[in-house]
Amino acid sequence: MYAMHKDAAALLEGVHAAKGLCTSSTARSSAPAAQAVDPGSLPLNVISKVEEKVYKCAYHPRVEGGEARAAVSQAAAVKILKKPLKDMDDREIKYLKGEVENQSVLDHPNVCKLFEVGLTSNKFVFLVLEYVDGCSLAEGLSSLGLLRYKDELLSSCCACGQCRTCSTRVLLWKLDALHRARYKLFHRMMLGLQYCHSMGVYNRDVKPGNCLLPDGVEVKVADFGFSKSPFAEQGPLSSNVGSGPYKAPEVETCVPGYDGEKADVFSSGVTLYEIEVGFVAFLCDDDRTELNFSFKKDREKYFANKTGRPLRFLDDADPDLRQLLEGMLAPDPKERLSVAEVLGHRWIKSVTNDNDQAAVRLGGLSARSQWELTVKQEEDARVKQCRERMGAALQPILAAHRTLRPMAGMYY
Repeated sequence: MYAMHKDAAALLEGVHAAKGLCTSSTARSSAPAAQAVDPGSLPLNVISKVEEKVYKCAYHPRVEGGEARAAVSQAAAVKILKKPLKDMDDREIKYLKGEVENQSVLDHPNVCKLFEVGLTSNKFVFLVLEYVDGCSLAEGLSSLGLLRYKDELLSSCCACGQCRTCSTRVLLWKLDALHRARYKLFHRMMLGLQYCHSMGVYNRDVKPGNCLLPDGVEVKVADFGFSKSPFAEQGPLSSNVGSGPYKAPEVETCVPGYDGEKADVFSSGVTLYEIEVGFVAFLCDDDRTELNFSFKKDREKYFANKTGRPLRFLDDADPDLRQLLEGMLAPDPKERLSVAEVLGHRWIKSVTNDNDQAAVRLGGLSARSQWELTVKQEEDARVKQCRERMGAALQPILAAHRTLRPMAGMYY
């Protein structure tokens, strides 16, 4: 797609700098060849290294309903976990198990798919995921500031279509498209979450950094490392997990059995606020450079803002958008909007088209009661098959973990 730049001023000072003007797809495709990745018996062929411990591979998916492999390969991302298996504690294994069990059953255009899990010969866990040739929403938002320098950057463009300044022109065009599509991206993100919740899976770490943009007008919810499904014998939701600025108050205080849907709605509200205003909610202008979530006092200050200080908006903010955000970011989950209420809000309807609204009515499995019995049975059978297959794939990993750490296995 396009490079994401965190410092617009730096690009303005050095329009001819290679770092500022290459696209992300170019940068990734020109990455050094990957070191040997041992995927065991999985049919993977490494194409390139995307980033540290993440590789683009040609992957032969399973034929639906069996163990056979498709003859034609597709692009997939192989993510190798940073820690070797011997250094992972029970808590990390528990979250890995939940991530695999939960993400593997999800099949939706706005959710990143998980295909396989395995163990390399040197005992690193790897995941085979849907390959998204793009950037994260966080990277996209951080680069929108470049649009303020559009005229200055384009003034040096010679329109030859090949030099670095012309690459800048393409970059700005794509950023402009992202700026115009940002509300639709949020809408699609909510459709993905609606589907996850209908499948009984709660992400618990919704944030711009975990939303991938494959083409600038679509979005895929990714990273289910903190996800939980009470319906998959994973117990009630009670842990304080997620990313500080985006966590709901009840998650931070570990309220027993909190509502996973309402927690995801709060995180989504913080994301929408950041899309609209340009910085994280509940941070006063004077505080933005002061709060450091590594320090307890700053976390306490931010939590107090979440629960006690009203939202601050730009002077020209849309009244309907303000109402939506206030409903999504209500500190009391009982007063907070549900996903269905968010998708049905008049502000959402004002920024989406008829086709998008049709997707709201048909999105996810929340309308299971309207399905034909055979369709429900087929879906339930698919989910059961996914859980059984991933459970079988996890067993060698869990067994190896217990061998490497004899005292392990008590909490998973």
